[in-house]
Amino acid sequence: MILEQVAGLKRLRRMAGARRWRRVLRPALVVRVAIWVLMLPRAVGAEDTAALNAPLIVRLDAATAQQTDAMLSSVIRTQNTDGVYSPGDDGAVLLTRPILATMAIDAYASSHNTASLAQAANSISRYYSYLFSSADRDGDHLIETTTTTTTREMRIEDPAFNALLAVDTRNLARINLELRRPMQALYWYDGARAVERAVVAGTFDADDNYCFAHDAVSGQPIRRFTPAAALPAQFAMVVGENYAERMRAHVIDWAAHASANVAPADRAANAIDFMSAVDVLGSGDHAGVVEALRRIMPLPSAVAMPVERYALARARLDIPLADDDLVFGLFVSLERATPFSDPERFRIEHAVPDVRALALAPITPMLPVETAANSIAAVYSTLATLRDRLRTTSFFGPDDKKAYPGGDPNIAAQRLLDDVTMLLHRAENRLFEMRYADQGVHAQVTLPEDRVVVLDNFDVRW
Repeated sequence: MILEQVAGLKRLRRMAGARRWRRVLRPALVVRVAIWVLMLPRAVGAEDTAALNAPLIVRLDAATAQQTDAMLSSVIRTQNTDGVYSPGDDGAVLLTRPILATMAIDAYASSHNTASLAQAANSISRYYSYLFSSADRDGDHLIETTTTTTTREMRIEDPAFNALLAVDTRNLARINLELRRPMQALYWYDGARAVERAVVAGTFDADDNYCFAHDAVSGQPIRRFTPAAALPAQFAMVVGENYAERMRAHVIDWAAHASANVAPADRAANAIDFMSAVDVLGSGDHAGVVEALRRIMPLPSAVAMPVERYALARARLDIPLADDDLVFGLFVSLERATPFSDPERFRIEHAVPDVRALALAPITPMLPVETAANSIAAVYSTLATLRDRLRTTSFFGPDDKKAYPGGDPNIAAQRLLDDVTMLLHRAENRLFEMRYADQGVHAQVTLPEDRVVVLDNFDVRW
């Protein structure tokens, strides 16, 4: 009935009664129906073929990406049945500075080798599952590592190791989302955010504005200023900018004494330290310090060890090791598991890029104020719907729960929505600027006591 009305079949049928008109009318009828079908409204971007992640930017040249891929493959081949690696001299540094998933996603951005990425994701997942189950004896989400002091060898919850692990676990979640494994991506994202919060809660010293491990015997902090221990400054949903800038000040002091001339056995670790320092300082107003660091760093040469070459090449890019953009990809994957109508899905998935730009862009995006307000409202309403549905046990089906490596995906999804809410608050702040900055209106806040971190209570004077 609808086709007959749209294509005018009844009228054309009468006209086509004469044999002499059939050659003319039949092609016309086919063209008209085809045009009608193509003009149907569709939920563009709501299909499963649309990308969940923002497009990957090429980070490494082809030769470095190939060498990194080959080195990761050699490390993966040393994995035993428990998931533990036993790499040779080339990859031994990865046991003390875990950047396995970060290397894999960076190599993939250049090579687009999906098979190699999937192999790395499976292997790294086994290794980190081993760490979280066997190397965290007190269950506080901080991995205990062996370190040597001037007096003895002991096991500590090293903030540098755990901060790198949090960054790498977040990139492992990104890899799984890239491979369209949303349940595994949700699991590793939830693990990353747990480690991020544990590093700050367990090692952050508010008096020195840095993260220190603690001696289990004396209870005193082990004062080591390594760049990786300042990576929590990048955990924007855990550490506020008031503390992040003070942490960066210690890295600036480290950079003033940094040296590229180290023993050959330590060059890979030194390169990762440079990479961590550049990442920490890249978010602040420290372009001059970053350029000075890059001048004293050696260039990544073809004869350098693979990890060293990768870290030196990566440290020359103004791309963070990990960011909060992953949250929106996971949010969209949850939205696609909800039975929204096509028009609703169309509206939601066109609102998410606007909110992403408002929350994460370093400058105010060129969006109309009304468009920005409507996009924020659309994501808020989607959040409310998802929260209501997550309260039911039937949101994730049996296949989803089987694919989820942990206990309850509903709880992890609720915590993800908490992070989306925090980013929505940032987007609303940017919208406030867009609405009223031209009129000279601004908000000023004074913190009588600013020695707080996220989720702590504090007083505010407006």
